[in-house]
Amino acid sequence: MLNLFRAEWKKTTGNRLLIGCTVWIFPIIGCGLISLLGLIFLAESDSRNAYIAEPFKWTDTALLSWILPNNPLGRLFLMGFAATLFAAEYQYQTWKSVMPGNRRILVIMTKYLTLSTFIIMVFSATMVVLVIGVGLLNSAFGTGYPPHISQEVLNEFIEDLLLNIFLTFVTTMIFSGIAALASIITRSILYGVMVSVFLSLLEWLGVRIGLAVLTLFLPKRFADMFLITPTYNTGNVISWINVDEPASPLLQNGNTLSLTTSLIILGIWLVLIVGLSTFAFQRQDIQ
Repeated sequence: MLNLFRAEWKKTTGNRLLIGCTVWIFPIIGCGLISLLGLIFLAESDSRNAYIAEPFKWTDTALLSWILPNNPLGRLFLMGFAATLFAAEYQYQTWKSVMPGNRRILVIMTKYLTLSTFIIMVFSATMVVLVIGVGLLNSAFGTGYPPHISQEVLNEFIEDLLLNIFLTFVTTMIFSGIAALASIITRSILYGVMVSVFLSLLEWLGVRIGLAVLTLFLPKRFADMFLITPTYNTGNVISWINVDEPASPLLQNGNTLSLTTSLIILGIWLVLIVGLSTFAFQRQDIQ
């Protein structure tokens, strides 16, 4: 499996144009945001003084980067990245060189593991860029960089960071599974990307709008179906981590879920989606 991982990693990092446009773009955007903030503070004294009075915390800045891969819009880039890597095996007919001597389930699990590891690495780099960039910004304008480092602060930060990394791994596996399933069925880079992005938008907006309309004619409890979607549970976990309260339900005064419940639901989605894509791949004729 180690050899498979090395080969998949080399293949993934070798496609520089793809990873540059879909994943490395995030730390680049981070650099751009820091530069933009610096220009705004230089141009507007009111904004600069307000920031100096209440600068960004390094803990919040570090965790901010992990919201990006779990945000529905940021997720579209990652799904396009995953769909392209899976579908390219069909389009360039490279499965024939990979499969001999390897079990299919091992091959596809290695691809999932490589994708998740690479994405976690990219957003770790984004975190470092943001933390250092904001630190330089604070230093340039003569303000502090709270909170003061203590054992209590570090313990809380490490716990939140590990939860965010775990959440990113799980959601990457889930939505990469959707992209993989679309790519396995269509065997096309273009259609794989289009179908996976469409399904992501449908799960994010389509279900939300559909349930909201449905509750105009049926009992309001139907809106609680939104609570089982990956998007809601991802947002709910982030909300519990960052502000220690549940995410807002679809309708006002609707039900919410605990952190543990959302993690369980995401685990079910993980097993379901990865299982479906693996089953489809196992049953497929790739000759």
